[in-house]
Amino acid sequence: MAGLKGKPKGKLSPNGLKLIICSVSLSAVLAGSFIYTEADKLKSGDKTEYSSGEQDSDKTSKDGKGNKNGKSKEIQLDISVGDEITFGKNITGGYDDITPGIGWRVADIRDGNMLLISYDSVASMKFSNDGSLSWKDSLVRNYLNGDFYKNAFSEEERSKILLTNVTFKNQKEETSQDYVYIPSMSEIGSYFKFHAVQNPATHDNMYFVRDPFCIEEEDDGLYFRYVCEAVGEGRIENDIAYVNEMECHSICACIWVKMEGSFNVTKAPFNKDDSAKKDLSYLKSANTGDYVEFGKYTINDSTTYDPITWKVLDKQGDKILLISRDVLFPRFYCYEDTNDVTWENSELRSYLNTRIKNEFFANDELNLLTTNGDAAEEGVFLLSVDEIKKYMPDEASRRAVPTFICGSNGGTMEVDGVTYGAWWTRTVCYDEEYHDSGMIPIGANGFLNTVPFRSWAVIGVRPSVWVDLSKIK
Repeated sequence: MAGLKGKPKGKLSPNGLKLIICSVSLSAVLAGSFIYTEADKLKSGDKTEYSSGEQDSDKTSKDGKGNKNGKSKEIQLDISVGDEITFGKNITGGYDDITPGIGWRVADIRDGNMLLISYDSVASMKFSNDGSLSWKDSLVRNYLNGDFYKNAFSEEERSKILLTNVTFKNQKEETSQDYVYIPSMSEIGSYFKFHAVQNPATHDNMYFVRDPFCIEEEDDGLYFRYVCEAVGEGRIENDIAYVNEMECHSICACIWVKMEGSFNVTKAPFNKDDSAKKDLSYLKSANTGDYVEFGKYTINDSTTYDPITWKVLDKQGDKILLISRDVLFPRFYCYEDTNDVTWENSELRSYLNTRIKNEFFANDELNLLTTNGDAAEEGVFLLSVDEIKKYMPDEASRRAVPTFICGSNGGTMEVDGVTYGAWWTRTVCYDEEYHDSGMIPIGANGFLNTVPFRSWAVIGVRPSVWVDLSKIK
C-alpha cells in the first residue's frame, strides 16, 4: 500500500503507546452492530435483521428455531462456533487452475442459522471507483451480490443463504439488504481474536472492512478507510487504505446460512475439557511474587491452547489475587467513542466475563473464581491505577511481554533487548485540556499514564482474577 504521506496514522509515543492521529471523532466508526433477529422481534438498538431469500414463504417462524409454520424441528448437524466449512466454489483463480470450495469459519449460531466468515479471499478488487466510502454504493457490494452470488453458489446453496439487513455508519446511518457482505472492524473483534484470509493469487493478507476510518477531504482529495491487516498466523492489526488511489485488497465475505442439509465440516480444536478434574492443589502453596499456571488460552496460534501463566500479587487468607504475566490479547474498551464510559458499563468488562472467562477456564477452575468484596472485581477484571501503584510500584514491575496474538496493538517498546507491550487499567480519567474522559493505560515501558486514551483505542489486556483456595479439594 502507498505510504501515509502525513495522513492519519499510528504513531509511537515516548512511553510506547500507539496514538491514532485524526482530526475528526471516530464515534461512529466502530459502531456497526452485527446482530440478526426476527423482524417481528427486532429490539430497539438492534441494527441487523435477516430473512430468508424466499421472503414470503420461508421466514423464520415465531418458535425461534428457524422452522416453517412454527413446527418444532431439532437441528441434528454437528456444527459449532469455530468450525471450518467448505461452501460454494472459489471463482477468483490463482489456485493452480483448480477451483476448490470456499473456506469459511463459523462465527455465530442462532435460531438454526449460522454466520459464516470466509478465510479464503473471494476476490481482490478496489472498494469504489470514485472514492466513495459508502458500503451501499461500493463496487465490492455490487460484485458480492451480483456475479459472486450467482456464480460461486449453486441453486441449492443460494436457497440456504439468508437476506441480511446490514447497517453501516458513515456521516449518516445507512442500511442495505444483502446476501453477501463484508465485516466491520467491531464484528471481526467480536467474533475473532485473529482472522486471516488467504489469497494465493495475489498473496495479499489485507482485506477491506465496512468502517470508514476518517470522513475527511484533504487538499489532495484523498479519503481513508480501514483495512484489516492479518499478520503472520492471523493476528489482526489495522491499516488505512486510500480509496481515491484505487487500492485493491482481498475481500473477506460474510453470509448467514440455514443449517439444513449437509455441509463439509472440519471441527475446531477442543479448547478445554470440562469433564476432567484437575489437580489444582499446587495453588494452595503459592505466595506473593510466585508464578502459577491456571487456565488455558490460544496464545501462540489459532489451534493450540497453552497454559496461562499468572503472577500472584496478593494473598489474603484463602484468597489469592492473580494478574496474567503477559499482555494476552488486544481489545478496545467500547466499540463507540463515548465520554461516559466506565469500567462497570464497558464492553471490555462484558467481554472478559462472558467469552474470555468461559474460554480461559474449565468448570472446576471457574468454581474457584471469587471476589474481594469489591463489585468491580468480580469474575475477570482489570486492575485500577491505585492497585497498580500498590502492587507494581515501579516501571520495571509493570512491564509485560505481549503474546503473538496481541502483537504491537497499543504500541511496544524494547527495553534491554526485550519487547514489552502497553495494557489497559480500569481507571477513568478526565482530560482538562480536551475536556474529555478516557481510560488510563500502562505504557509499554511501564510508564503510568496520566493522559486518558479514548475508549475505541485498541490496547493490550492483562486480566486479573481472585481465586478461592478454600474450594480446592
